[in-house]
Amino acid sequence: MAVSTRKRFLIRQFSIASWQYLALDMFSTLALRKAMEQEKIGTLPSTVHWNISIEQLIERIVSNLMAGFVVSRILIDFHHRVFSVIAVGIGLDSTSDWPPLFGKATDTYSLRGFWSKFWHQLLQQPLTSISRLITRDVLGLVPNSTLQRYMNICIVFFLSGGLHVVLDIVQGIPSQESGAMFFFALAPLGLMIEDAFKALWRLILNHNKESKIRNDASIPRWQRIFGLAWTMLWLGVTSTWYFYPQMLRPQNQNLVPFSFADQVGLPVILSAVTMGGVILAFTFQTEV
Repeated sequence: MAVSTRKRFLIRQFSIASWQYLALDMFSTLALRKAMEQEKIGTLPSTVHWNISIEQLIERIVSNLMAGFVVSRILIDFHHRVFSVIAVGIGLDSTSDWPPLFGKATDTYSLRGFWSKFWHQLLQQPLTSISRLITRDVLGLVPNSTLQRYMNICIVFFLSGGLHVVLDIVQGIPSQESGAMFFFALAPLGLMIEDAFKALWRLILNHNKESKIRNDASIPRWQRIFGLAWTMLWLGVTSTWYFYPQMLRPQNQNLVPFSFADQVGLPVILSAVTMGGVILAFTFQTEV
């Protein structure tokens, strides 16, 4: 793909960032209203409870996925685009220095695809460098062995969990109440379960590793749908411990410094986000 011209890049980034700001304003307003209502009537216990109905479980999973992997994605990507406009606008960087931060949602039909292809990789290089130092130089594990690969994964997610605990503390969530470490510590377990299932599936179908790699781009639709359901179920359930403490604090729902929704009303912002999203999709061929 040819690199966009500087002018088009700046217009595209600024336009998408403006839409993202309105989307964050909309989500923030909705989340703040819900959090204040729940706090007022006291519907949320202080700790996570699993003695809930199927309907409540589904609502929790959907809420977690929306809060964590829609809103969080927009929030992180928004700041990335703002910084790119500044850096490219004043001539510090070229457009090629600011590739897309997130991958395609179509890559989330597996946990491995979610973390390695879809989610941002801002922490990948520093954390993998530390993990390789530990597994190779400190523990002396055999390079590229199964043990080293999974040990690297565990260390990376453990370090990431620690960083997110610090972020929770900055947001006013005490370390003992933060569920960030538990959520990220469970991620390697999910990957191991997924890898074990894939290995068993290949064994049943008598497929070797090479044929799997060659045919990865043509995975049947039903397998992608099944994989997507598994990925969303795992993330939707395990992220409960991470997002629940934030839901208990209405002040943490404030995502933007100035709310247009408070000035013009939520329906106007909702219309602007909907129409703006359609216009951006056609104008800049944006991808989900």
